[in-house]
Amino acid sequence: MEPLIWVVIGFSIFAILIVIFFLSSLFSLWFQAFLSNAQVPLSSIIAMKFRKVNPKIVVMNKIRLNKSGITTIDIAALENHVLAGGDLNQVVSALISGTKAGIGLDWHELTKRNLAGHHVLHEVNELLAEGKME
Repeated sequence: MEPLIWVVIGFSIFAILIVIFFLSSLFSLWFQAFLSNAQVPLSSIIAMKFRKVNPKIVVMNKIRLNKSGITTIDIAALENHVLAGGDLNQVVSALISGTKAGIGLDWHELTKRNLAGHHVLHEVNELLAEGKME
């Protein structure tokens, strides 16, 4: 019976190491968001991983939004756009550029246009180049 105990202990240690390895990368993302004052729960980051969403893209864009002063977009909205097949980096960049230039852009409108196949960052940059506001 003693060899069976060692097998169980060895398997348990191996399973614990796998869990620690899995959670360490997610914890570092959470810690980065925490230090940036972007409110992203660790449970959301873990759930993104299980939903096959790249949590790094979502968390980094949440940090970018917060650092640019846009705090009204929550983490669920960012994740939903990725799950719908949108280009989150493009939409966030367009929103930040438009906000800095004083163009009143709406998150929902930008995501809708992005999902329809429009290159929203290019459109915002064209508006800025022309000096027009919608």
